[in-house]
Amino acid sequence: MRIALDLRWIRGEQIDGISRYALNLVTHLVAEEPEHEYLLIGQEHTLIHHLSPPTLAGSRIVAHPYGLLSLKDMALSPRAISDLAPHIFHAPHYLTSPFRGHYKKIVNVFDLIPFLFPKALSKSRLIWRVFYRFPLLTSTILRSADAIVTASEHTKRDIMRLLRMPAEKIHVIWCGLESRFRQGISIEPDFFLRYHLPQKFLLYVGRQDPYKGLAYLIEAAALLPERLRREYRIVIAGKTDERYIGDIHALIARYQVQDSFIFLNYVPDNDLPQFYSAATLLVHPSLYEGFGFPPLEAMACGTPVVYADDSSLSEHLGTAGFPVTPASGQALTDGIQVLLDNAQLRQEFSENGYAQAQHYSWKRIISQTLQLYEHTAAQ
Repeated sequence: MRIALDLRWIRGEQIDGISRYALNLVTHLVAEEPEHEYLLIGQEHTLIHHLSPPTLAGSRIVAHPYGLLSLKDMALSPRAISDLAPHIFHAPHYLTSPFRGHYKKIVNVFDLIPFLFPKALSKSRLIWRVFYRFPLLTSTILRSADAIVTASEHTKRDIMRLLRMPAEKIHVIWCGLESRFRQGISIEPDFFLRYHLPQKFLLYVGRQDPYKGLAYLIEAAALLPERLRREYRIVIAGKTDERYIGDIHALIARYQVQDSFIFLNYVPDNDLPQFYSAATLLVHPSLYEGFGFPPLEAMACGTPVVYADDSSLSEHLGTAGFPVTPASGQALTDGIQVLLDNAQLRQEFSENGYAQAQHYSWKRIISQTLQLYEHTAAQ
């Protein structure tokens, strides 16, 4: 079977959740199902940077003349992809043409945040605001797909409710966790010095958009007892977003918790396991996630997780993490304090979280994905 994978979402050295999923999908497909032919549509220098030599040797990079969301891409991509003669075209996003080509098309929908939190787009580029201004366009794109993949039952229900897609077209296949996220990570001798970290800290990993709930984490820091504020700092690991960072610092100043936070900007992906392992807790106050890599990655490293009990997080973390009422600084404070004050309870959540993370193996995800490819190609 010839499988074309659209990797144009990956555009630089820094990767997000969709990029992480796509790169791991390709890597494990090539390693575990080498009898198929894999065409990787994307920027050659970027893919060479991110993919290993064995993965590159078992696949072929194909240049694509059009950028995502361009009018030419929407109008002409089906012909360009048809010329590659794939049996399956899989885009790990849904920014594809609404027109069909001579192949079976599978797209991923990880979340519908732009439709659920429209204010999240208020400071985005014009092209994104225009695209998401019209849900009918997204619905048309999804109707042109032969199958839709999402990573949670929660998002499946959102797709059915907001975009009127039939349940039988939507397939829930989780994301996998990389083996480098594991217990017993060795912390490099200069790690704390290199990042100017204290020995004890709480960790947040992710974007800075308002729906990520940093406002509630800032409020929670202000509500923590002074003894805990002195003992623990809160490390924010995620690319500084100039659209929101001013508001974030203004809120920190208003609550007078400037000394509680350390902002690190983007953390190199290779260092993430050390951050998870060194942290006392991971705090994830997000109001919505389609999957949520950081909490599960932290659990795989044996780090307890406090999270806002909402969206797919409840589905994937359950009682293996410490759930708190979403959109509440007080609830977040209470959850953090309970775990910080009880070492035995932290150990229990560490063990339960680690056990939960073991369900997210790429071997399982690849098996389910190949079954979907074969079923879709045969239709």
